[in-house]
Amino acid sequence: MTRDHDENSKTLEKQIEDLHKKIEELHKELSDAKQIKEALSQSEARFRELAELLPESIFETGLNLDFTYANQRAIELFKYTERDLAEGLKVLDMIVPEDRELATKNIGRRMRGEDLGSFEYQALKKDGTTFPMLLHASIITKEGKPFGFRGIIIDITQRKNMEKALKESKEKLRNILENSTNLIYSHTPDRIMTYLSPQIETILGYTPEEAINYKFRDFATDNPINKKGPKETDAAIESGSIQAPYEVEFFHKNGNKVMLEIREAPIVENGKTIAIVGVATDITDRKHAEMRLQAEQDLSSNFINEVPAIVVGILPDGSCTFINPTGELITGFSKEELIGKNWWRKFYPSENYQQVKQLFRDLEKGPVHDYEMTITRKDGKERTIAWNSFNRMDEKGDLRDMIGVGNDVTERKQMEKELRKKDFIIRSASSAIGTTDLDGKITYVNPAFLKSWGFDKPDEVLGLPFSEFWGESDRVDEVMDALLVEEKTWEGETLAKRKDGSLIDVIVSATTVLDDAGNPIALMSTSIDITEQKLAEEMRTQAELKLKKLESVGILAGGIAHDFNNLLTGVFGNIELAKTFLPTDHDAHQFLESAVHSMEVATNLTNQLLTFAKGGNPIKKTLSIGAVITDTAGFSIRGSNSRLETNIASDLWFVEADKGQLSQVISNLVINAQQAMPTGGTITIDAKNVENSSGRYVQITVQDEGVGIAPKFLDKIFDPYFTTKQKGSGLGLAITHSIIRKHNGSISVDSQMNKGSIFTVLLPATLPTAEQRSEKQPSDNNNITMVEKGRILILDDEEMIRQVGAAMLAKLGYEVDSAVDGQEAINKYKENFDNDTPFDLIIADLTIPGGMGGKEAAQEILKIDPHARIIVSSGYATDPIMANYKDYGFKGVATKPYRLATLQEVIQQILKN
Repeated sequence: MTRDHDENSKTLEKQIEDLHKKIEELHKELSDAKQIKEALSQSEARFRELAELLPESIFETGLNLDFTYANQRAIELFKYTERDLAEGLKVLDMIVPEDRELATKNIGRRMRGEDLGSFEYQALKKDGTTFPMLLHASIITKEGKPFGFRGIIIDITQRKNMEKALKESKEKLRNILENSTNLIYSHTPDRIMTYLSPQIETILGYTPEEAINYKFRDFATDNPINKKGPKETDAAIESGSIQAPYEVEFFHKNGNKVMLEIREAPIVENGKTIAIVGVATDITDRKHAEMRLQAEQDLSSNFINEVPAIVVGILPDGSCTFINPTGELITGFSKEELIGKNWWRKFYPSENYQQVKQLFRDLEKGPVHDYEMTITRKDGKERTIAWNSFNRMDEKGDLRDMIGVGNDVTERKQMEKELRKKDFIIRSASSAIGTTDLDGKITYVNPAFLKSWGFDKPDEVLGLPFSEFWGESDRVDEVMDALLVEEKTWEGETLAKRKDGSLIDVIVSATTVLDDAGNPIALMSTSIDITEQKLAEEMRTQAELKLKKLESVGILAGGIAHDFNNLLTGVFGNIELAKTFLPTDHDAHQFLESAVHSMEVATNLTNQLLTFAKGGNPIKKTLSIGAVITDTAGFSIRGSNSRLETNIASDLWFVEADKGQLSQVISNLVINAQQAMPTGGTITIDAKNVENSSGRYVQITVQDEGVGIAPKFLDKIFDPYFTTKQKGSGLGLAITHSIIRKHNGSISVDSQMNKGSIFTVLLPATLPTAEQRSEKQPSDNNNITMVEKGRILILDDEEMIRQVGAAMLAKLGYEVDSAVDGQEAINKYKENFDNDTPFDLIIADLTIPGGMGGKEAAQEILKIDPHARIIVSSGYATDPIMANYKDYGFKGVATKPYRLATLQEVIQQILKN
């Protein structure tokens, strides 16, 4: 009997286990609507049996939407009964009226065969209460015809509550971010700021809108402490883990320095850091406190013994705790005679105790600076000491002791007393100095005052009210109140009226002169003429506005040059290809050569456009620059009333230079020469080889017959914004100087007024290879030779570039494929690499509008094949990547518009290596 019972129990347990598995399988099947339809269509009986086991509401209806079945969960959820269903309850009765029209439309669409998935409605219970539900229904068919509907209802009240909670959580997070006292930020792995909380304005003075898209290093000072931060950030990016906090020093918008403590955490996705989130805490006050603490600690160091001032420690009851050697020397007492004794009784009479008590009260609020007290030495002599005192507090916040640092100013005070009425004014004779009586009438002026105000003799000024020399007479009362009633001093910027009635800008510092008893006896002012300075600031502001305009033009010019270079690539390519199909004696050759020459002029035009675009590091090549100088100078002088003479040595040495940037230098110097000769003249350009103790150079001189440069301006002409021309931007020579410096060269100027100027450029010479000495011009493509077979992939968004590039490479004997964007290039390279038919070389356009460009594509391709050979190509010749292409994994550069011979040379060189 027991045995039978055990076997029945095991059988029942097995059935329960099987039932659980069926329920889990059913839940898995129900996760996909299509699987639900397939599962429900298999067995109606199985459906009813399993439907009662499910926690969801399951139902069936006829085509008129009357319920034909509902599981117990549905009846309990909606609080209806079996009788309600039998009396013709419809599905729409269980949906709030506002959603019924939408539900009816969806039923119609389902009948038309549309697969709509699930819909969200507001459900209506029998008792009138509502809840959000998710409803999915499918059509029941019999013998291929619709018979009714079968559906599942899921109560999503909990999900909705979670969504609401999530929204509230996000709102709380936003409030935390915006109301935190700390700056909260995020940036990309390459340090570009993507979020800054409003606290940046409190901490650094910038609004989030002003600082977004910048890098924190743009605000950093040159403090060595700032070197640690980038390393910690790099470690966080590489490891994907939080690193130790670090400190940085930034500039506030107002120019002050701010110390911040940075804590950063990486955001990792798929094993890769995609962003950094950080919290910056302003620790400026804390660092200052630490500095003060360090200063106090230093009192016990050797510094105390070396400082040429009294350093003394005094307890609140007046007891001396220490004195340095200088203090012993000045007071005449040894430290044994002072330590433990009452400092105040030792050196000050009893009538000064109230002053001492007030000093300690002041010290409880903070340091007390620049107060003077007279002490009596051991020998009875009095010394005047200028004190600076610092407090030290105990753990309870009570004053522990005072540290006093005193300088003996006895001799200085005696000198000030003797010279106060006579010599004080003379000591500042380089500025305009004047004194008046207490009624404001002038009693003395120095020569600088007379010069600034345009007078010849003091008699023209003495006795007159000083208000007559103020351009803003309504401020006179303000000055007098400040000097005689309030602070006893006044400083400010105002307008001064000269003898001829003209106005000048001056900064005035005025003070009240007191006698020994502290009573006012006169007024004294020091004035500095800042008219030229204000004019210079205005000129600088105008220059900055011009620079902003030039930057806007630069962006436009760079874009135009890029598109123009793409167009020229197609034109050059087609012309050169056409030449290769013609016999060398064909009549069409002369016309094609003329077209090529015109295209070269157009290429020079794009170089001029790029002059206005932002430049990068030079893309240096070994070249002979004679033709570059002649062509650029001729182009730059075109349309002017000046004449050009060139003397280029036939044996001119080669240089390592960026042809485009060198053209910009020549263009700027020629244009500068033209502007120096408004009525015309001759511009002479010489180029020759020179050799001195420093090495071998190519020397280029540009000479004009213009007005010349004044000697006082010669050391400023290469400064940004500086110009002596009415319409000049002050940038041409600054850009020229920058380019020459990047080529490891030098530029100097020699000028004589009304005779002209000579600019001299020195560029280091280099020895060319035999290939470079004998290289032919790019336009000579008649002798293009076939090369070994190879497969090349062209990445370019311009169809014309892809077509002409393919034709040029095919002419050279290569098999060519192309891609419109970086992703397509990656896919094609991987497919061919996996099939053991890899591409031998890729020519990748750097910029793909709206898609992945050459830089990003190269990084991904090199992950597939670290030995991939990729040439970077771009119409933006000034892009920094073009100059530093090796840093990005590229093996060579093909600047648009590229020529057939040039392209062949680059490809052969890379494939050969």
